[in-house]
Amino acid sequence: CPKDNLAVNESMTCNCTTTLTQCGNVTNIADVTAIDNQNNTVTASDNATVEVICNASIDINKTANATQINVSDSVTYYYNVTNTGNLNLANINVTDDRCAPVICPKDNLAVNESMLCNCSTALTTCGNETNSNPPTDFCVPVCGNVTNIATVTANDLQGNNVSNTDNATVEVICNVGISIDKIPNTPKINAGENVTYYYYLTNTGNVVLTNISISDDKCNPVICPKTTLEPTTPFVVVPPMECNCTTTLTQCGNVTNIATVTANDPQGNNVSNTDNATVEVICNASININKTANATQINVSDSVTYYYNVTNTGNLDLTNINVTDDRCADNQNNTVTASDNATVEVICNATCPLSLVKFINSSEVAKYNDTVEFCMNITNTGDSIIHADVLDILPDQCLEPINQDRDSLEWIVFNMFPGTTVTECFKARVNCNPDENKTLTNTVKGTALLPDGSTCETNATKNITIVRNCEILCTGCCCPCMYPPEVVVTKKILNYTSGITEYFTIRR
Repeated sequence: CPKDNLAVNESMTCNCTTTLTQCGNVTNIADVTAIDNQNNTVTASDNATVEVICNASIDINKTANATQINVSDSVTYYYNVTNTGNLNLANINVTDDRCAPVICPKDNLAVNESMLCNCSTALTTCGNETNSNPPTDFCVPVCGNVTNIATVTANDLQGNNVSNTDNATVEVICNVGISIDKIPNTPKINAGENVTYYYYLTNTGNVVLTNISISDDKCNPVICPKTTLEPTTPFVVVPPMECNCTTTLTQCGNVTNIATVTANDPQGNNVSNTDNATVEVICNASININKTANATQINVSDSVTYYYNVTNTGNLDLTNINVTDDRCADNQNNTVTASDNATVEVICNATCPLSLVKFINSSEVAKYNDTVEFCMNITNTGDSIIHADVLDILPDQCLEPINQDRDSLEWIVFNMFPGTTVTECFKARVNCNPDENKTLTNTVKGTALLPDGSTCETNATKNITIVRNCEILCTGCCCPCMYPPEVVVTKKILNYTSGITEYFTIRR
């Protein structure tokens, strides 16, 4: 006020300036007091209403220290927070959906006051792996343009909330790649031996790879120590991961097999690579046979059993094995690639397939001047074709061939089939008259040529009795025997197949 007294009917104007922080219609009361001349106190009051307009607001401006980063790098965000209203703000807090914590120098701002907050982070997507024991939090990098949102909140003097948001975008450069280097433990093996392949995996990108697996077209399973592989960073060198697989190679020559590695990047995209390795497989196919017999000596009609010890002496499995024998068949259908022999002595004192049966068509008792017909059956009793050579020899006294200049007869029969019988006969005259009965023996000898080139012999005999012919009177020596001056052999050759018979006379 300009003074502290007033005359009657005098006025004066006083004033007061203040800041109103209460929002809405604000009514305030003014009181005046004074003392009159009698020292009495007088008072008066009045009020005035002012509408207080409140505008509490806050602003946030978010920026990043880089617009582009590698996936393994960090980014720093800056948050410029300003009180843009007409009320003081308290309890200021800044949050970011991809970065925490956001650091601010204080938590209150006067009207029009600003402050700068910041936060640094690597850009990832985080979650919770509930299948692990115990459950763990995990974060994976994100690639491409990554936009994150910052939110600022505050309270005005009346406790009302005020907030604002802003965002910033940073391009995250992701390089996804994996390499595989396949190496065998030896460049050369024998067929049937084992080879171990080693697979060296390197993460050639800048993101962590998961679900790593290796397949090999000629080896399974491929064993790896883990299924994740981190990238090498400027601060950490990650060595290649070693996997392995062991298998047996039986294919001959240079054997090349291909290994394929697959993995997933943080976004679940597939990444793969291949490598191959060649191993020379040395094949040595060979077989051996050792032949033995169950006896070293048998009779000609006995059977012999041969044993064949067949051994695979190479390094390859063999199939379609067959054993053949030039003297023994077994109805098999295979092939042999080695040979051996065995020797068995065949004792030919058993039954010969050539059978000779001698008989006389006339009486077995004859006297001087009688005619006797000697016959024989030549039979193949075996089971193979044979050639027969049969010699029929007359006794050396008292008998002479009729109409033939010979004292023996030879038959040669070719190609006698099993069961075949040939009958041959010839006649002789008794030319002696003995003083007493005389028994003469007709002998036939046969030789058979068998299919294996061996021979066997057999013989047969037939006796005839010569008795005295009393009707004949002799002077001197009774019934002298007459002998031819020389020995003559006539050969009769019969080809049983062609049916042609040929005679050959030989004097000796």
